[in-house]
Amino acid sequence: MPGASYDSWPRCSDSCSGVQLSHQGRCFAHSGKQERATALERLSAGAPLDFVRGVPLTADLLTDILDAAPREEHRIVLRDASFQDAVLEGADFRRVTFQGETVFARARFQGDTWFSRVSFQGDAIFIETSFQANAIFSRTNFQGDAGFAGANFQGDAGFAGANFQGNARFAGANFQGNARFGGVRFQSNARFAGANFQGNAVFGGASFQGDAWFAEVRFQADAGFVGASFQSNAVFTRGSFQGDADFRQATFEGNAWFAEAIFKTNARLTRASFQKPLRTGPVLVMQTLLLNRIAFSGPVQLAIAARRMSCVGCSFSSGGHLRVASAEFTLEEAEIPEPFIISSDPLPGDTACRWEELVGPPDATRRPSLVSVQRADVAGLVLSGIDLRKSHFADAHHLDQLKITGTDTFHRTGPRGTGRQVLAEECTWRRRRRPRQRRWQRTAELSDSPFLEDARQPDPVELAGLYRQLRKGREDAKNEPGAADFYYGEMEMRRAAARQLSVDRLLLNMYWLTAGYAQRASRALVNLVVLVGIVTVLLALWGLPVPVISASGTATITGKPPAQAVTFSLPTAASPKMPTSSLASRLGDPKRLELAVRNAVSTVGFRDPGQQLTTPGRYIEMAARFLGVVLLALTLLSVRNRVKR
Repeated sequence: MPGASYDSWPRCSDSCSGVQLSHQGRCFAHSGKQERATALERLSAGAPLDFVRGVPLTADLLTDILDAAPREEHRIVLRDASFQDAVLEGADFRRVTFQGETVFARARFQGDTWFSRVSFQGDAIFIETSFQANAIFSRTNFQGDAGFAGANFQGDAGFAGANFQGNARFAGANFQGNARFGGVRFQSNARFAGANFQGNAVFGGASFQGDAWFAEVRFQADAGFVGASFQSNAVFTRGSFQGDADFRQATFEGNAWFAEAIFKTNARLTRASFQKPLRTGPVLVMQTLLLNRIAFSGPVQLAIAARRMSCVGCSFSSGGHLRVASAEFTLEEAEIPEPFIISSDPLPGDTACRWEELVGPPDATRRPSLVSVQRADVAGLVLSGIDLRKSHFADAHHLDQLKITGTDTFHRTGPRGTGRQVLAEECTWRRRRRPRQRRWQRTAELSDSPFLEDARQPDPVELAGLYRQLRKGREDAKNEPGAADFYYGEMEMRRAAARQLSVDRLLLNMYWLTAGYAQRASRALVNLVVLVGIVTVLLALWGLPVPVISASGTATITGKPPAQAVTFSLPTAASPKMPTSSLASRLGDPKRLELAVRNAVSTVGFRDPGQQLTTPGRYIEMAARFLGVVLLALTLLSVRNRVKR
């Protein structure tokens, strides 16, 4: 800092570090009354205050100095005051005006220190100064540079309402008590790089008109920047927040950097404003990161690792890319009109090591989990490698435009990750409908999230609509197999929504039973085999007639050779007769049963067996042909739906 001086001076002869006041070799504290009076007279005449360097000043001595100082407009005026290395028992400089350069470098304040409403018209140098009790600088005006680098505040430090017109340097400062900077105006650069805040740090309503440097700062308790205004760059790179960090309603007009910052509890940025594109990360949050109600005016480029992240009501109007290493997050009521990618990306090497030290080794099988997009507009949302097992979609807009990449993103109903993909909201509906069914009770974990405490549960009609929109999105992406599960879910919810004993319910039940809504080829094949078996039994019981032994024909010869004529008489064909034996004997006849099997297979396979049948048998054959066509068509359609690309 210009003007800062740590030059040595002639020391007091009484083994004191104070500067000599007179030719007798003593400092102001150890000099006689006459020598002090002479020094104070010079001070009253407007001389610089330069005779207290290194001097141990009692409260009475400081009072004598202030009483002797000249006054302007009812304020004490000290010119070019230097208290370098001085020791002050208690200091009350309230309403004092310091003209010129003021030096308190390496001074020690042993009691409470008051600088309230003080005016520093030149540079104020408090480098490596020690405040052993409370230090109050409320509403103080620093017209020049203010240097507190390396200062040690053992009590509370109060700068509320202070005004720094020049650079404010607190680099390496140590705040052991609470630090209050609420409402402070930093009109130039503010540098807190490497500072240590052991108590609460309050910057609520502070205004940073120049660059704000908080790189590598340690906040060991809560840090509050509620309503703070950063009109230039804000740098929190590699900062450490061990308590809650509160940036609610803060305004960032310049660039904001939080790269490799660590938040060991919660980080709140609710309703903060970023007027420039936000490009930062990775940011590490051990508890919850709150980004609620933020309107991002430019593209967002963020890398996050957190336990939970809330983006309720956020507006990503210009899109961007959010890289999530690990987090359970929500996008309720968010607005995403432009392409906005959320992907699962691991942390880089050094940052991953720091994260592992904080939370332990990462679970390689655990992916970032999106738990809700309820009431959100997801027209531009692209999800890559995100776990959607807990996702809730009720009242979401433009779900058909949601793009999802990756496999096994939704919960599957079967054991060990098999079965169809199903929405968490359907699982919740089925758990409530069938509380004793273990299959659905095991899905209770899908609603185990603090973000889902007030989630609305849609009814089957709404669930069918959600499945329909998700299916359309997969179909538009030419992902027919991926759309198949959503179609199945849609039909399940339509069946559940239909009234009991209605025609729709009956048709949907038959559609589900015969072929699983044309999605289960195995079910259609099984039903086809069952049809063959049923037709076989019916033919064996009532379809095949009783065997009839044909009567012999006759031949009549009339006339004499060579004009003889032969007339043949054939027996009249007998009508097929219904069997009259017992049902058990009909099924127990091997030849009859074999003939029934051949006829059943031929009938279902669209071949005419050429077998004479009874009247019931003909009706059985017609029904079998119709049902066989339907089941075979459903089988082929099911296979097509599963393998189509």
